[in-house]
Amino acid sequence: MSVGSEQAFRQCPACHQAARLSERLSTAALAAHWERTRAHGPATPLQIRGFVEHDIVSEAVEIYRCPACALEFMHPTRTWSAAHYPHEEHSLGWDHAETLRALAALPPQTVLDIGCATGQFLGELNAQGHKATGIDFSEEDVVAARALGYEAYVADLSRENALVAQNRTFSVITLFQVIEHLEQPDLVFEGISRVAATGALLFIGCPSSRRYTRGFRHPELMGTSDFWDSPPQHVFRWTPEALTRFTARHGWAMERTAFEPLQPYHAAAHLAGLGAFTGRPWARRAATLGYFLRLKTSKLTGIRLFFAARR
Repeated sequence: MSVGSEQAFRQCPACHQAARLSERLSTAALAAHWERTRAHGPATPLQIRGFVEHDIVSEAVEIYRCPACALEFMHPTRTWSAAHYPHEEHSLGWDHAETLRALAALPPQTVLDIGCATGQFLGELNAQGHKATGIDFSEEDVVAARALGYEAYVADLSRENALVAQNRTFSVITLFQVIEHLEQPDLVFEGISRVAATGALLFIGCPSSRRYTRGFRHPELMGTSDFWDSPPQHVFRWTPEALTRFTARHGWAMERTAFEPLQPYHAAAHLAGLGAFTGRPWARRAATLGYFLRLKTSKLTGIRLFFAARR
């Protein structure tokens, strides 16, 4: 399908309904945002632009929205190649805490954490008495996790791997800040089906479609979302309904969805911090107050969406 077709339709990956083109973003503009972040370490702005253009392989990104489940998905569905992925600080968030609260009431479980990074969550799971295993595409992160004593592997569930070959199964599967990056989520969930035990629990954390950064104009907003919520970083923008329908096709029954609660003051300070207030502290304080007052009466949420299901 060519970029630029105003009447283009695509099938929703979550519920197979016809989705309509809702936005078109310039690859050059996306590259300009990434150049400003300098998230690629020593890479020059020209090199960063080359990374974005190489990985998107198109002059523009089309965004489609499903009228049935509100999933937003991208064309081309392309994410960073391994050599171009920006540096990220790994930390645990509200969705990790929600999962730990749910698991605290259960006897020891066998847990597979997909996208385990350097193993922080593996450590929390082990501390609760569970037997945690992690997988990640980053060899560097897996080496770091192993150095801390965690069981971790370089693996991709969309392909055959050692876990499948060993016929290992897990009573809990977790994916935090992963599903929005997957170019082929169906293949990954087919792999999950092979390693999920009967009655297994599934916990997913991803960006909230209603988060406060999508509700206000700010320098990082591009179209209707943050620039990093588009290729080559993210290729899906999930909603509770989309996750419910998508996982149901792979044998999961939704048990709970929740949006991270909004903390108006912290959100206001974040939004004000995105503005250009260098050397103007009073202007930044005024902006923070303005955002705070508007957030107090909004229906926006915190950054993350939490989803739990059972097989």
